[in-house]
Amino acid sequence: MPPTDETNALTSDRRPWNLSNCQRKRLPIEDAQDLPILGGVLSLWRAKLPEGGFPAKSDLDPTEMQADALPNIILMDVQEAPRRYRYRLTGTAIDRIQNRNLTGTYVDENRPEELRRILLHDLDDLVETGAPHLVELSFLNAEGYSRRMRILRLPLSGDQTPLDRVAHVLLVFDFH
Repeated sequence: MPPTDETNALTSDRRPWNLSNCQRKRLPIEDAQDLPILGGVLSLWRAKLPEGGFPAKSDLDPTEMQADALPNIILMDVQEAPRRYRYRLTGTAIDRIQNRNLTGTYVDENRPEELRRILLHDLDDLVETGAPHLVELSFLNAEGYSRRMRILRLPLSGDQTPLDRVAHVLLVFDFH
């Protein structure tokens, strides 16, 4: 579905990003354990892992998460045929960084192009392999300041779908 004029207005390039210099590094998933927010969410996800599958979206109760994790969370729906990723929920820290709430929009509508390309590649890899990711992005913002974010991506099944199908993706951010 092509973006509408309204969508283009919502996804303008007036964000404090300059990702032409972005460096992406895949980190061992165990490195998340050393980061308070990411480690807490990863431990909860692992505690909910059923035999041979993924936790369902409903298995992760926000009241079981650390309070400081909630503003840094994105929950996405995975739609198939064609595959698209829709933002179901975004935390307030994400909204602040994006200068808007992404809920209800799709990743393929996002700008800047560099970030969209990286995110779509990583999400497709997560859905196809079912393996959790820990990724670090390093870049300069529009003002020239160095920024780094670590992103923990966790596969979730749907409440009504088989356990081995990724229906949702939970993303947790650690910003520096």
